[in-house]
Amino acid sequence: MSVAPSPWPKRLLAPDETGPSQLETAVTAMLRRAQFARWYGAVNRLRGRQRAVIVMYHSFTPGGWGAIPPSTLRWHLELLRELCDVVPLTRLAVALANREPTDRMVSLTVDDGYEDFFTVAYPILSELRLPATLFVPTGFIGGQSEWYRRPRALLRIASASLLRELDPGLVSVGSHSVHHRPLARLPVAALEHEARRSKSDLESLLGVPVTLFAYPFGGRGAYDDAATAVLRAAGFQAAVTTRWDTYSAARELLRLPRVWFAATDDPGDVQAKLAGDFDWLNERELVAHLLRSTFTHVRNSAPVRAIKRTRSSLARR
Repeated sequence: MSVAPSPWPKRLLAPDETGPSQLETAVTAMLRRAQFARWYGAVNRLRGRQRAVIVMYHSFTPGGWGAIPPSTLRWHLELLRELCDVVPLTRLAVALANREPTDRMVSLTVDDGYEDFFTVAYPILSELRLPATLFVPTGFIGGQSEWYRRPRALLRIASASLLRELDPGLVSVGSHSVHHRPLARLPVAALEHEARRSKSDLESLLGVPVTLFAYPFGGRGAYDDAATAVLRAAGFQAAVTTRWDTYSAARELLRLPRVWFAATDDPGDVQAKLAGDFDWLNERELVAHLLRSTFTHVRNSAPVRAIKRTRSSLARR
């Protein structure tokens, strides 16, 4: 395995591509000395959870979300092949459902269905014979990534003909909804459309069952119980989030966590993430989500609305 520094200048990398911050690295080092991964694993096993590492990628073009250079992707995949048993996501989901051993299993996922999956990732996956799942937002097939709210490179989404060229024995295609929008708090009819329409579109296009789903954006605020219920009713067997964790359980099959690597990660960073050394990020994400939810609830509460109305009335006098 040949490891080379990222060929892209750091000034071209977005914050999500530059690896752990100095603070995150320091916290991880401190927790490693405290054997965090060991006791975190023990707590998870007591909760009926087990190791379930799912790696998330997005793009392989400068300016794309979480972009990884081709040479970096190659050594990532070579390292994963050396250290782990890389299995299809469907296989990992079945293992979780049946409480089979999953300690060495890793599944690869790629979100958004960009054309650069076909020019960069697919040839390497084919050469190394590593299975992966590609999640595609069906409303953008053959179009561009027009869902980002902040400046990002507009990347081409794969066409229907490209998707048909995939080897189904190597790459599974899953749904990433129709419109690539957060599913939380959507009306049930809209949820049904995002889930069932995207599923039927892909099944008609590819001629195979589609049972995997990736929540658009995927954070804790991007999906809710209603969205999960609609996916289950639509026939999806597993769904992935962007919540960070290397542990999961059968009861979480429709809310599976993932981990990801940055363009500037070195092999030590990658191995630390696979080992669970960064799983403390899951707790940080939970606290941040609870704080945001509490703030939103308070901001929208009746007393606060009354204060705002009173201030507005006084201001008009």
